[in-house]
Amino acid sequence: MKLDRLRSKKVLILAAVITLGLIVAGVVHSRTRQDNVTTQVKTGIDSESGINYNPATKEEKQQAEESKQRVVDRAEQEAKKPDGQKSSVTVHISSAQQTTDQKEIEVYAYVSGVTENGGACTARFTKDNETIEKSSGGLQDATTTLCTPIRFARSDLPAAGMWSVVMTYQSNKAEGKSSAVTFEVK
Repeated sequence: MKLDRLRSKKVLILAAVITLGLIVAGVVHSRTRQDNVTTQVKTGIDSESGINYNPATKEEKQQAEESKQRVVDRAEQEAKKPDGQKSSVTVHISSAQQTTDQKEIEVYAYVSGVTENGGACTARFTKDNETIEKSSGGLQDATTTLCTPIRFARSDLPAAGMWSVVMTYQSNKAEGKSSAVTFEVK
């Protein structure tokens, strides 16, 4: 009888300790979670994702307004051009290289000054007296026209060595060309 009472007291004490432990863990978790939410409310920055939920600063608002104005100005310039007159644009070669497996040549480029679909991007590769041309289409992006990447077999270039590439862009509304970029072909 005494043994049964002792066991039931031990079970009750163990149950009370476990319950107390769960309550403490819940309170700690709740306060930690609340601290994260409080930090986000105070700073405007979510501590887990790093996202800034604060209102835009004066500088950010100014940059947005300037960007909007550039879009309006560009549209007004296009509207003022006589029919048939093309805008002069700048082509930028982002990358011209042989792939790491050395099986292909690839060129990435974009056109600033026009945002449209359908223009023609033409890459002219030269080395000594050799000239090779490859073309792709233009794709409208938010603020530029992207040239679809030009990729072709390394064997299309007749010799190893230093090659130069110039990219031109031509459409009904715009035309332009890049500076030459030199890269090594093995």
